[in-house]
Order: sequence, then structure tokens, then C-alpha cells
Amino acid sequence: MRQSPERVAWAVLLLSFATFVLVVVGVPLGVRWYVASAEREQKAIVESLVGTVVVEPPVGRGPTPLGRGESMTVVEGTVVRADETSEATITLFDGSFVRLFPGSSVRLERMRAPRYRAGETPRTVWLNLFGGRASIGTAPALSTPLDFRLLSLQGASQLQADGKYIVDANNDRCEVSTYRGRADVSAQGLLVPVAARQRTVVELGRSPEPAVDVARNLVRNSDFASGL
Repeated sequence: MRQSPERVAWAVLLLSFATFVLVVVGVPLGVRWYVASAEREQKAIVESLVGTVVVEPPVGRGPTPLGRGESMTVVEGTVVRADETSEATITLFDGSFVRLFPGSSVRLERMRAPRYRAGETPRTVWLNLFGGRASIGTAPALSTPLDFRLLSLQGASQLQADGKYIVDANNDRCEVSTYRGRADVSAQGLLVPVAARQRTVVELGRSPEPAVDVARNLVRNSDFASGL
């Protein structure tokens, strides 16, 4: 049974119009989505302050030692190790910084920024502190939000922009202290906010403890509650 030529013509016309609308609407939307979500990997600068620091790139050449005053540019996935006699600073692409104290090591898990000015993704910095002590200063948010996360064996901490934090970690526990800004520390499904001048402790396999004052009572029985 032959189809009517008029029906075939109308079907072709409608299909062509639908394709035209799809291209006219879909292509600009696709381009807009790409511009808004596209990211670019960023770099950081590692500098040895004291002693020899070891920098381990994610691929390619082996570990590179840095003597005092020496520095090098690093990429995502790089591990920085400071032994018991060395210290290092890591200056991130957005002005944030990390100072590693003796016996510390960290991996730069993720360093990203919007590829275009119209991008809507935040600047992203994810660090994994394997152990030791690190002082962290996060850059101001400015026009682009900052997603700064610190990971450890015990949990994760979301660090607010324009803040100052100190983190101590080992195989058993991690302590996060906030001196400026706010840290949201999470583990085992529980999130504990740590405001300025507060700290919390996360033990392996447990939820974060409630935040307490960052100051420590270094004198036992200072109120003489137990008598003399």
C-alpha cells in the first residue's frame, strides 16, 4: 500500500524542523554547560625550609630530594615527605599554603580551578595527610568558591576559606584545630563543626568528639579538686 506523497512530505518537514530546533537549542545549552563545568588541573610549589624534603611525583621519574631553600613545581598526585629533621611549605595555585613539620607526609590528591572565567565550579584542593603535623592557611573565597578538603585515615575535614588550621595525625587519631574560619569534621556518618578557637579529635573507627576550646589545661588538678 503506497503512502500519500503529502503525508511523506509533511513527515519529512516536521522531522527536519524538530532536528533544527534540537540543534538550535541543544548546541548552545551544551556549550554553556561545558563552559560552566570545565576544569583545569593546577600546580603547586614545594619548598624545603629545613633539611631535605622528598618529593614523589605520581608518574615518571622517581623521588626527588630538595635541600634547604630548594623548590620545585608539582602536580596532582604528588607526595611530599618531611623526615624528622626537615620542614617544608607547599604553596597552592590559589594562594593557600601548607606547612609540613618534621615527620609529616601529604599527598596532593586534587588541585583544580575553572577553565573559563564564566565557570561555575569551585577551586578545588584535596589533601591527604598520611601522618604528622600540618599548618594550613586557606585562601579567601573572592569571586570563586573554595572546596578545600583534608583527608586522613580517620575521616575528612572541610576547611572554610580564609582560615587557619593545624592538623595532627597518626595511625590512631587525628586532631583538627581551628584558629580562624571553620572546619566541618566528619567520620562514621557524623559531622562536627569546629569554629574558631576550637578543636576536635577523631579516633580511628569512631565519630569525631565534640568540639572543645583550643586551649589546653597543662596543669593537672589545677583547681585542687583532688586535694593536695
